[in-house]
Amino acid sequence: MTRAQIITALLLVTVICLGLSALLLPPAADRAPTPVALVAFPPSQVVSVSVALPGGSVQRLDRIAPDAWRLTLPAGGGETHWPASAERVRAFLRILDRLRGTPADDAEPVARPGPTLTVTSDLGDTTTIELPAGSLGGRALVRVSPGSPDDPAPRAFVTTDELSRLLGPDGVLSWLDARAFAGVDGQVGSVTVTSAGGTMTIARTGGSWRLEAPFAAPAEGSLLTELVESLQTLAIASPSTEVQPESVDATTITLTTASRTAHPDGSVSTAAATHTLRTLGAVSQSGQAPVVLESTGEGGTRLAGPLGATIDAARLAEIVRRPSFYIARRASTAGPADVRSLTVTPPGGTPIELARADTGWTRDGTPLPAQEASAIDALVSLFTETASVQAEPAGSMPETAQPLGTITARGLGGLAIAEFTLGVAPLPGQPADSRAHALLLTGGIARYYNPESAVEAVRWVAGLAP
Repeated sequence: MTRAQIITALLLVTVICLGLSALLLPPAADRAPTPVALVAFPPSQVVSVSVALPGGSVQRLDRIAPDAWRLTLPAGGGETHWPASAERVRAFLRILDRLRGTPADDAEPVARPGPTLTVTSDLGDTTTIELPAGSLGGRALVRVSPGSPDDPAPRAFVTTDELSRLLGPDGVLSWLDARAFAGVDGQVGSVTVTSAGGTMTIARTGGSWRLEAPFAAPAEGSLLTELVESLQTLAIASPSTEVQPESVDATTITLTTASRTAHPDGSVSTAAATHTLRTLGAVSQSGQAPVVLESTGEGGTRLAGPLGATIDAARLAEIVRRPSFYIARRASTAGPADVRSLTVTPPGGTPIELARADTGWTRDGTPLPAQEASAIDALVSLFTETASVQAEPAGSMPETAQPLGTITARGLGGLAIAEFTLGVAPLPGQPADSRAHALLLTGGIARYYNPESAVEAVRWVAGLAP
């Protein structure tokens, strides 16, 4: 075939195909409509979401940081705020991003109207979606108003029921951050627990923790870290904006925080906040305790709450212990190498001066044999390194204790770094353990040590008695 014949044949084939397609394909009006995006702007531009429930109440979700959102819920005659679960909001934004609908009959009403969702972008654009109360086969008929002057009339679409299932009958109430201290942001500066038994206050001072009430004592940092982390993850259930009256024997837990914010001009500001949990009444048969939660800023400005909820009463009892549990386990913050000399005074005896030398210890200037020097090292290790097994506030030696002597430890230049009384005594409140434990009394705190960890030091000091 010539080139001209080939071209002619191709043209004839093309014409025939076009004719067949016109005959075989249905008219455009009969074809299935193409799904379209129901929200015209991306999730990254969403700054607020309002949900109008069928009963007339309106809930609101506002972006306060790139990945932080705040819920505003109607409460009585006003409203209450609470942090939203970032995970739930991300799931919502993912649904919005993939939400597609096929046009439906605009005259067909939404059966059993459900929540009405209004999404607002950072440019002020809005999209309103009227959702049904239920769905059929995973599909739902919705009405969408893009909020544009060019297309103000609501349009009907058939889409998936993901939004209806995510919101549910309570709207965004289930989206709140389900932690009792969800609003805690920044470094925790103090923990206060008040109950019928009194008040316990533990505060952070210069990077370390101290018990301030009901007695003063250094606190064990690891235990306070565990306490704060446990409180920050304490889960709540049955959230409600209706708060019960307070109980006369309520337990109140308060955390204070300070958060620092760097501004574009280079300045840094610090914001203080107080976060409170109060129990409201008797524990239910299922072990749940009703509580009210709230956070306030400087000047009493309310940041979050009040929010009613329930917590696991047994879990709360596990988290918050009696004050003596948090006492620092070591008697001194000094290390063994910091101790350069000791003065040991047995009861009714003469003070004995001990000094650290290059090769061991000296007593009144005379080098001591290795075995005795080892006992002195064990004594230094007892109050600088060994963790006590129990600690209790005590103004003086317990009546059950046998004093063995007083010890003053000094560092370089003769500066006193520790002073305590050594004795032996049974563990208080432990009738099953009748062994004599080593006891160090210092700063109004009696610390008890396992006999095995203190036998060498105790035996040496006891041998100094006249």
